[in-house]
Amino acid sequence: MVLVPENVDHEPFFTIDKHTGLLSVSAVIDADVLDRSFFQFDVIATEEYPPHESIMESVFLTIVDINDNPVKTKSV
Repeated sequence: MVLVPENVDHEPFFTIDKHTGLLSVSAVIDADVLDRSFFQFDVIATEEYPPHESIMESVFLTIVDINDNPVKTKSV
Protein backbone atom coordinates (compact mmCIF):
# COMPACT_ATOMS: atom_id res chain seq x y z
CA MET A 1 0.00 0.00 0.00
CA VAL A 2 1.24 3.49 -0.81
CA LEU A 3 0.11 6.55 1.09
CA VAL A 4 0.79 10.18 0.33
CA PRO A 5 0.48 12.65 3.19
CA GLU A 6 -2.35 15.16 2.81
CA ASN A 7 -1.87 18.88 2.16
CA VAL A 8 1.16 18.57 -0.05
CA ASP A 9 1.91 20.64 -3.13
CA HIS A 10 1.45 17.92 -5.76
CA GLU A 11 -2.34 18.02 -5.85
CA PRO A 12 -4.16 18.05 -8.25
CA PHE A 13 -1.36 17.24 -10.71
CA PHE A 14 -0.33 13.74 -9.63
CA THR A 15 -1.93 10.59 -8.28
CA ILE A 16 -0.36 7.45 -6.90
CA ASP A 17 -2.00 4.05 -7.23
CA LYS A 18 -2.13 2.73 -3.66
CA HIS A 19 -1.65 -0.88 -4.79
CA THR A 20 1.10 -0.56 -7.41
CA GLY A 21 2.81 2.69 -6.45
CA LEU A 22 2.47 3.97 -10.04
CA LEU A 23 2.79 7.75 -10.14
CA SER A 24 0.59 9.31 -12.84
CA VAL A 25 -0.14 12.79 -14.12
CA SER A 26 -3.79 13.54 -13.33
CA ALA A 27 -4.08 17.02 -14.86
CA VAL A 28 -2.65 18.98 -17.75
CA ILE A 29 0.68 20.52 -16.80
CA ASP A 30 1.34 23.56 -18.96
CA ALA A 31 4.84 24.90 -18.28
CA ASP A 32 3.86 28.26 -19.81
CA VAL A 33 1.02 28.74 -17.32
CA LEU A 34 2.33 26.92 -14.25
CA ASP A 35 3.66 29.20 -11.52
CA ARG A 36 6.47 26.77 -10.72
CA SER A 37 8.57 24.12 -12.40
CA PHE A 38 9.35 21.93 -9.40
CA PHE A 39 7.30 19.62 -7.19
CA GLN A 40 8.40 17.84 -4.04
CA PHE A 41 6.39 15.47 -1.88
CA ASP A 42 6.91 12.48 0.38
CA VAL A 43 5.53 9.02 -0.33
CA ILE A 44 5.03 6.40 2.37
CA ALA A 45 4.94 2.75 1.30
CA THR A 46 3.64 0.19 3.80
CA GLU A 47 3.65 -3.57 3.49
CA GLU A 48 0.16 -5.02 3.16
CA TYR A 49 0.88 -8.05 5.35
CA PRO A 50 2.59 -8.33 8.74
CA PRO A 51 4.92 -6.99 9.94
CA HIS A 52 3.53 -3.90 8.03
CA GLU A 53 6.88 -2.19 7.78
CA SER A 54 6.93 1.26 6.17
CA ILE A 55 9.41 3.40 4.32
CA MET A 56 9.18 7.05 3.34
CA GLU A 57 10.88 8.52 0.30
CA SER A 58 10.89 12.04 -1.09
CA VAL A 59 9.86 12.54 -4.71
CA PHE A 60 11.33 15.44 -6.66
CA LEU A 61 9.86 16.32 -10.05
CA THR A 62 11.05 19.04 -12.41
CA ILE A 63 8.75 20.20 -15.19
CA VAL A 64 10.61 21.02 -18.40
CA ASP A 65 8.98 22.80 -21.35
CA ILE A 66 10.37 20.60 -24.14
CA ASN A 67 8.23 21.96 -26.96
CA ASP A 68 8.88 25.63 -26.34
CA ASN A 69 8.90 27.56 -29.60
CA PRO A 70 11.63 30.16 -30.16
CA VAL A 71 10.60 33.80 -29.85
CA LYS A 72 9.83 35.35 -33.25
CA THR A 73 10.67 38.98 -33.79
CA LYS A 74 10.26 41.24 -36.78
CA SER A 75 13.32 43.02 -38.03
CA VAL A 76 12.93 46.76 -38.47
